[in-house]
Formats: sequence, structure tokens, C-alpha cells
Amino acid sequence: YQRRVRGYYTSLKYTHTTMGAHISSLLCAVVGTVYPIYSSFKALETADNTEDDTQWLTYWVVFAVFQVFEAFGDRIIFWLPFYYELKLLLLILLQLPQLRLPVTLYNAYIRPFFKSKEKDLDALIEQRTKQLANLASQASRDGLNYLLAKGPGILAAAANAKKDELEKKDHRN
Repeated sequence: YQRRVRGYYTSLKYTHTTMGAHISSLLCAVVGTVYPIYSSFKALETADNTEDDTQWLTYWVVFAVFQVFEAFGDRIIFWLPFYYELKLLLLILLQLPQLRLPVTLYNAYIRPFFKSKEKDLDALIEQRTKQLANLASQASRDGLNYLLAKGPGILAAAANAKKDELEKKDHRN
């Protein structure tokens, strides 16, 4: 039984790593970003139509959520047959304005989730932002103090090394 399981595991792993999966993965990256980037640019350049702005902003939110799920679920997704082909189809469907699929997914799943967690997320972001600012400030102070304490010695050592190098060069000539 164990041989059979290992053999099955090996055959699935080999199938996934064939060239087809790599090409499909590349196609997903291109299809999922190139056209939406250009369409987002066009939407931002048209001041009179905010509906296309909403459509593409919603696309990017859905795309980002999908990317996060994909990053965390990579070990499981790896085994799904035709995963990248299905992802490619989903990306194309998300881009069709007639379907309004990003808006549907956003309103049905993403918006309710973030609305229910909004206060907690805002507090967490504010807390982490303050921590990061304090960390950056402390690192700046520590770096400045180090330079003030050690800088003159480092510069003097570098100047002496350069002076010695020049003297050796003069003695050779």
C-alpha cells in the first residue's frame, strides 16, 4: 500500500511539473495583469466615467484576495489537475465587463468579510504603523550615534589606508 501511495504521489508530482503547467502559470500571470493594467490606466484617464474605475478597482481587490489565498494554499493547489487552466478561465471571466463577476464576488464575500473586521483591522494597522515608525526612528538614532562614535575613526583608518597605498605606489615607481 505504501508503494502504491508513493508511486501515486510521484506520478502526480511529475505531471504537475511538466512544461504545460509552467506555460499555463505564465499565461495566468500575463492575462491576469497586462490587460487589466492597461484597462485600469484607460479607466483612470476617463474623468467622465467612474463606473469603469469601480470595475477595475474591484477587479484588483478580487485579484489580490485570490493571490493571497493562492499563496497560502499553494501546497494544496499544487495537486489540483488543470489548476492553472481553470485559473486562466477565471481570470478571463473576471475581466469581462458584461459579467460583472468582480463586483458580484466583492459584494458577496470580500466586502462583508472586511466590514465585519474593519475596526479590528484599522486598529491593527494603526498599531503596526506606530511600531514601524518607532522602529525606524530608533534605527535612525542608533545609526547616527554609531556614525558619530565610530565615523571619525573609520574615516581616519580609511584615509591612512589610502595614504599607505599611495606611499607604496610611489616607492614602486
